[in-house]
Amino acid sequence: MSERTLGKRRNVFHANDRKSHIKPTEAVIEGIAYRRHTTIIEGMAGSGKSHVVTDLAATTAQSLRVLYITNESPEELDARLDAWGAFHRRGLPGLHILPEVAGLFDLSRVAALIESAKSLGGLDLIVHDILSNEFEGREESNENMAVAFQATQRVTRVCDCAYIISAHTGWSGEHIRGGSQAYGSARRVLQVENSDDVITLKVQKANVTRGMDSRRFRIVQVPLDAVPNADPKRAEEYTVLLPADSVLANVGPLSDRQLQILSCLALPIFSTSGAFPRDIIQHTKIPKSTINNATSVLLKRKLAEHHGKAKIIITEAGRVHWQALNDGAKLDRKPTEQATNAGSLNWVICSNEVQEINPLVRDGSYPVRSEFDASGSEFVRTLPSIEGTTTEQATTEPFEQPSGKGSDVVSNTVSVPYMITRDMRQRLRGFGETDAEIDRMTPQQAWALIEFFEMDGVGCA
Repeated sequence: MSERTLGKRRNVFHANDRKSHIKPTEAVIEGIAYRRHTTIIEGMAGSGKSHVVTDLAATTAQSLRVLYITNESPEELDARLDAWGAFHRRGLPGLHILPEVAGLFDLSRVAALIESAKSLGGLDLIVHDILSNEFEGREESNENMAVAFQATQRVTRVCDCAYIISAHTGWSGEHIRGGSQAYGSARRVLQVENSDDVITLKVQKANVTRGMDSRRFRIVQVPLDAVPNADPKRAEEYTVLLPADSVLANVGPLSDRQLQILSCLALPIFSTSGAFPRDIIQHTKIPKSTINNATSVLLKRKLAEHHGKAKIIITEAGRVHWQALNDGAKLDRKPTEQATNAGSLNWVICSNEVQEINPLVRDGSYPVRSEFDASGSEFVRTLPSIEGTTTEQATTEPFEQPSGKGSDVVSNTVSVPYMITRDMRQRLRGFGETDAEIDRMTPQQAWALIEFFEMDGVGCA
């Protein structure tokens, strides 16, 4: 990167030259995600947001490079990816995972995230599940929401990628806290609703309306014998998202987890007054992201019903079913839903620019190694923790481009000074860093922050 000074004029150009300075919007997932833009997928807890973003990430990873930031339940993502791969009979060649908070309020962690992306050879899509955990005790105010989305916007500009982030709404279905700022910052907002076990994904906001109407899905359990090395204790976590009209629903016996919830609702403390979702989670130890799936079956079968605004209570039919269980009735444990067959993928991925010689290399981005081993099998690589990552640690070694795309050795190695110079210190002060904060930085961290702030087209004045 060329040296800059705080007094250098801004990047002003004549309108007639705009085509050489402004890139047109490029879709990564048609109607969902676009390069250099942030998309919000919002919904109530348990509505199916994580299933939607998991399906988006796994599908995109078939031809593009994806980073999945899972700061809530990495173990549930693991089971869903197992189920997705088994059901669709596909690997996950372009998927990388960061199983921790990204640190959207910490400039050094955001800079480290960018350097980690560069070390992978660049990214086409970041999927971030979920926004609320990024606040780390901070109030979800308009002001803090603005800071969080400013960070996602900077990441998209530096990496030339799309960014999808999931967010909770209230139990009443209202927009996320700080929603006015979030809606203003995101280019697209999609809402997930769950009614009678049917997930509806619809557009709430789009600066430019194109590419997507409302979509309807169902969550389907993949049989254990179809998932390699499946854990029987996690049977109901092996689920995939399928179009609602491709799923056959029947009224078969309840699953273990559904019976477990029914037994909880039959407890004396809940049988007359009802239970909040948190009460069910506390008594059953069932992961909160799967409570809604099992509970919705009980509601549909009239074994339970809503009680007040947020509680669920057992019905008379539910008590009869629970009593039959206690009396020793044999109840089959088969899944209540089955898919007709493994269909096509749910999303249109815009990967026309991906080179045929290596499905993970795209012109105009950083060079990247193929994620295939010698046998041709795909694998998922998990990113190391970005806590304390420096530019030097995130740098990749030079390697040759695939044949037919030039003959010189290509490298994205970054030259990092061995000390914080006076010029670097002056520039960091201009970005609001205090001398005490600068003194605690390594030269690599200081240089990463300067690169972060002085990126082309997004730099501060």
